[in-house]
Amino acid sequence: MRDMGKSLTGGSFGKESFKLLGEEGAWLGFASNLLRNRYIFGLLALYTLWGNNRKS
Repeated sequence: MRDMGKSLTGGSFGKESFKLLGEEGAWLGFASNLLRNRYIFGLLALYTLWGNNRKS
């Protein structure tokens, strides 16, 4: 579960790219993180919905 949180926030990779690319890189990283997060949250939502349906 801790790894999941790390991937959601970008982990150390996000910080590294932030340092390397400066402000432009920060915006690029932010945008890619948003897209990746939406995908992950979508999967989580589907998983919980499926789990709830299976229980009842």
